[in-house]
Amino acid sequence: MPSNNNQPQPAPPENWASEAVPRLDLRRKSEASSPPVERRASPRLDPSPKAQLRSTVIAWQNARAASARVAQNLPAEIGFLVHYGIASGILVAAAAKARAQGATADAVLPAEGKISEDHFYRSLARHLRLAFVDGHVTLGPATRYPQSIRAGLVPLVGCKRPAFLGAPRGKAIVHLIAAVRRNGALCAGLALTTPTHLMELVRAACREEISHAASLGLWSLDPVLCAKDGASVRQWYGGLAIAMSIALCQLMAPAATSAACGMLLSLAFIAVIWLRLRPASPVSARPRRDFGVSKTSNCRSTIVIALYREARIVPQLLAAMDRIDYPRAKLDVKFVIEEDDEETLGALMQAARLPGEVVVAPAGTPHTKPRALNVALPLLRGQFVVVFDAEDVPDPLQIKMAAGGSRRLLRGLPVCRHASPSTTPATDG
Repeated sequence: MPSNNNQPQPAPPENWASEAVPRLDLRRKSEASSPPVERRASPRLDPSPKAQLRSTVIAWQNARAASARVAQNLPAEIGFLVHYGIASGILVAAAAKARAQGATADAVLPAEGKISEDHFYRSLARHLRLAFVDGHVTLGPATRYPQSIRAGLVPLVGCKRPAFLGAPRGKAIVHLIAAVRRNGALCAGLALTTPTHLMELVRAACREEISHAASLGLWSLDPVLCAKDGASVRQWYGGLAIAMSIALCQLMAPAATSAACGMLLSLAFIAVIWLRLRPASPVSARPRRDFGVSKTSNCRSTIVIALYREARIVPQLLAAMDRIDYPRAKLDVKFVIEEDDEETLGALMQAARLPGEVVVAPAGTPHTKPRALNVALPLLRGQFVVVFDAEDVPDPLQIKMAAGGSRRLLRGLPVCRHASPSTTPATDG
C-alpha cells in the first residue's frame, strides 16, 4: 500500500496561537467558588501539672546523679559541696592544690577565698542533717583552753539535744561523715559551728584562765624562771660580791682595774653591735635557690602580729600579708589585739578578706606585747613561728627562705620533744 506521507496536511487555523487552550479544573465547585482558607498551625497543648512535676523530678534526679559521680572523685571532706552551689571545677582544682601542698582540701578552699567558712560549715551541717549554731550558747564546765579549741569539740549545758558543739577539720570531717552514714543516731546530739565561732565561745568561757596564763603562766610553772618576784637572794649576794671585788681591786691597783673594766665594757659594746649587724651581713644573704624557695614547702608556718592602737597601719599590713608567697593552706596568721582596742578591731573587720584570725587578749596586767603573744601562743599551729611588728613589710619570699634555711640547718640534728606551748609562755623580763 502506498504511504500517505506525501499527502498534503491540512493547514492550521490562522488564529491558532491566540486561541486559549481549555484547562481541566478538578476542584469541586464549592471549593473553587469559596475563598482560600489560611492554614494555621494547631496550638500545642500545655503539659499537665503532673507531667511538669515528672519532668522536674527527672531533671533533679539527673543533676543529683551527676553531682554524686563528681563527688565520688573528690576528697570526702569537700565532696558534699557539689550539692550546695559550689562548682565542680573549683572543687577539683582545690583537691589538686591540696595534694600538691600536702594539705587537706577543706583548708585550701577558705584559704584561697573560694568559699566562706560560714557557708562551708552550714553546708556540712545541712548535708549531715545536724543543727548549726551561730549564736551564743552556754558551754559546759569541762571546757578547757586551748584543748577544746584544738579538739574542735565542747560540751553544752542547758539543753539535752544537742549536747556537744563541734567544728571538725580535715580528717575529722571525713570520720564524722562516715559515722553519720553508718548510724546517724550516734551523732544526733551534735551541733556544728565554724572554728572561728567555737574559738570565740571558748575564749569567752575561759576568760579568767586565759588572762592568768598569759600574765602568770611561767611564774606558776617555775618561779625561778620568772622575774615577777625580782632578784633572788643568791643574785643579791652575787652582785654584792662582784661590786666589793671591783672596789677592792680599784683600791689596790687603780690603773690596771680601770683598764680591765674599760676593756670588758668595750667588748660588751662590740658584741652588741655585732649582734645587731649580723642579720644584715652578706653571709645571711645567700642565693634564694639555696633555701629551696622554688619548691613547695610542706611545713605549716605561723605569723603572729601584735597590734595596739595601730588602725591606720592595718591596710598596709594586710597588703603585705597578701603578698607573701607561701601556700595559703599552710600559712597560719594570728592578729593579736587588746580588748579595749576597738579601733584596730574595726579596721581588721572592715577588710574584704582577712588573711588570718583575730585573737583578742583579755584585759589584764602587765599591758605589754609579751603578754599579748602569750595569749596567742597556745593557738599556734605552725612548725615555724614568725613574729612581725605592725609596721613591718616583709619580703614576699621571706617565709619560704626562713623555712627552707631552718630545714637545712636542722638536717641531721637529733629531734628533741619540746614542751607544750601552753606551759612555756614568754616573759616580760
